[in-house]
Amino acid sequence: MATSINSNLAGKIIASSAMEAFGDILTPLNGLTTSFDSEATQVGTSINIPYMSQFANSGTSLTANFTDGTTKYSTVQNAALGEVTLTIDKHKYLSWKIYDHQTTQFSLMQLETFGRQKGADMARTIFNDIIGKVTYATYGDGEVVAASSFGIDNLLNLRETMVDAGGDISQCSLILNAEYYANLMGDSRFVANTYGGTDVIRGGKLGSVVGIPNVYEVNQLPNSDENLVGFLVHPASIAVAFRYLAPMNTGAYSRAERLTNELGMTMGYRQFYLPEEGTEYASIESLYGSVVCNTDAIIPLRSATAA
Repeated sequence: MATSINSNLAGKIIASSAMEAFGDILTPLNGLTTSFDSEATQVGTSINIPYMSQFANSGTSLTANFTDGTTKYSTVQNAALGEVTLTIDKHKYLSWKIYDHQTTQFSLMQLETFGRQKGADMARTIFNDIIGKVTYATYGDGEVVAASSFGIDNLLNLRETMVDAGGDISQCSLILNAEYYANLMGDSRFVANTYGGTDVIRGGKLGSVVGIPNVYEVNQLPNSDENLVGFLVHPASIAVAFRYLAPMNTGAYSRAERLTNELGMTMGYRQFYLPEEGTEYASIESLYGSVVCNTDAIIPLRSATAA
């Protein structure tokens, strides 16, 4: 006999699972400059975010000689710490409904699975929207290679380009689509007796590679004419902020709450019942914005050059 699950418990399970998947899918955003905050705001709010606006490289020095009695500490050579104004201008939501008779048909596991799928679906849309800023016009060709040929040698080229630009590799992350991630794992130099462990063959995790501390696999990147299949990224590249949109009046909702994870990523959840339909409606939503910062801070990986 099926177990009846009341709508409040069902909503709590779905919301919690959705938030978990939402955070998992958006984990690669930790490679950018982020402002995760559960405070409430509205669409159109502006947020000021500090970031590293300039790298020191062979052509740019961010230091100067100090001369006693002459030099003042208030003399700034270069404004290395910049500040960008980001507008919270995106509001994504995803809704669903559950009929009265369905509350006797769902198991706890099914509710968790349902919630994870909804959270993942919205997170992928948001991720691709943000990463859509990685364009030829802004970041150039970068490294161009077919998936079947991609390996550590190409990764070393990405690394060299970032270092030449002045980016600190120890702060960088590598983001790859599934095909290129798989080909990198297949590089013979990742065998256990060379790489020093079995994480790749057992867990499918690359860990730190050639000094890049984080390597993320994503199931897709924006489908466009950009031919983008991955990129090496420094946090100064793109700034991203998430906030919570609070209902003006919570009285009409059986549940209206902010959902956050340990990193501070935030989502909203709303749930209400229409007795004339015998139907429970619910939505998850996300309020966010993003802006390009330092254009030297992303080295794209592409499958082909610009048309």
